[in-house]
Amino acid sequence: MKIIKIALGIIVLLAIVGVAVFNYFFRSAVPDYSGTVFLEGLASQVEVRTDQYGIPHIYADNEPDLFFAQGYIMARERLFQMDTTRLAGRGELSTLFGDITLDKDRFLRTVGFYRKAQKSYEVLLPETKAALKAFSAGVNRYIETADTLPREYFFLKSKPKPWEPADSIVVGLLMSYSLTRSKKIDLIMHRIGEKAGYEIMKAIIPSFPDIAPTLTGKRPTYSDSNNQILNTQIANKTKTSSFLDDRFPMPFDIAASNWMLFSGDNTDTGNALFAGSPDLAPTLPGLFYVMHIQGGDIDAMGGVLPGVPSLGPLGYNGFLAFSAVNGRGDEMDYFIEKLNPDNPDQYLTESGYKDFKIIEDTLKVKDGDSFRTEKITIKISRHGPIISDVLPGSPENCAMQWAALDLPNRDIDGLIKLVKAKSFDEFRMALSYVRTINLGIGYADKEGNIGWQFTAAPPIRKKG
Repeated sequence: MKIIKIALGIIVLLAIVGVAVFNYFFRSAVPDYSGTVFLEGLASQVEVRTDQYGIPHIYADNEPDLFFAQGYIMARERLFQMDTTRLAGRGELSTLFGDITLDKDRFLRTVGFYRKAQKSYEVLLPETKAALKAFSAGVNRYIETADTLPREYFFLKSKPKPWEPADSIVVGLLMSYSLTRSKKIDLIMHRIGEKAGYEIMKAIIPSFPDIAPTLTGKRPTYSDSNNQILNTQIANKTKTSSFLDDRFPMPFDIAASNWMLFSGDNTDTGNALFAGSPDLAPTLPGLFYVMHIQGGDIDAMGGVLPGVPSLGPLGYNGFLAFSAVNGRGDEMDYFIEKLNPDNPDQYLTESGYKDFKIIEDTLKVKDGDSFRTEKITIKISRHGPIISDVLPGSPENCAMQWAALDLPNRDIDGLIKLVKAKSFDEFRMALSYVRTINLGIGYADKEGNIGWQFTAAPPIRKKG
């Protein structure tokens, strides 16, 4: 009996010690929400208040200090999320996770998200470059001074690298790509055409009914003949094959972002009513990080993309409110290049065979406690990178032409100007810089006005 009591006592003691160690290990990375921190890099005092909902309110005397503090606070709360996102943009996830993310790195590096981000930095407005530098300095000050980094780094035996301005740009570029719906649809339609025949593929392409709104004023004639063709051919096809029974090549997405806008003419108070809901896939931590930022000409609150200064495409600045839904524009195409049978490094154009641009690159892969390298060869045609070997479902010798790769990414120019806008004209002017992210952004202001702006850069195609 005495032995049993001793054993139980030991078990209880071990449980208490275990709980204490567990709590200390994980809670040691939780920041303090009171007190004073002295940070090199600030020109004047910055106050940060965290409310009962966990939302930080940052008050600075000027914009450089504001963005420095925003970077510091964001890193304090979301560093691992920020780090994994920018590693994805760099095509360096495998430096953290090893072989499990190697295929993703091959795709991300082939498309060249970070190459585009680095080039885009050079064409940004001076005020945006200053904001990115201040934000990066704030992130790096946290990395340098944090007593305990997020616990994920302990388990992965890793540390975050210094943050760079291009890292913020690539975070926004990844968001742009995530909202590009045609990246899946075009490949699926091609597969349907191959398996079921191109008449069926044409028949199921959505028609445009007479009652639908247009931007050009031209209304195509609607006919139900497509449906008749489709029903007949499916009936014939299913008698001889099971093409409809094949596993669908890509998962279904159910997207339901929305906003409701009522002008002052339609409310009892005469004020505009605006409810926005950008319903993207739920994640933990969340895709957006709610913050209030005040300093210089900025006083705004809304959802921030972790890793990007200013606010994201949803917020309020005291005069106007804005919120985004997926724009659903089609700004991506795929081209099957015809290779030179005598030289696989050339492809056919109207003026003869041209050389692919070839980039020899190296991937770094975590392998136990060390790293190994893998070489990849990237081919780029006039239409874009050849993605056949890195994007499942794509045909052979397929180039991806995405408008965002052909344009400088100046979305952050627009986001910084957006939070300062004090009229619908200024709202639209700010969004004129936003060309690579595909959004419909709703607007309402304190004077009762409402509106919306589409942002994207669909290519001018040869036909239509």
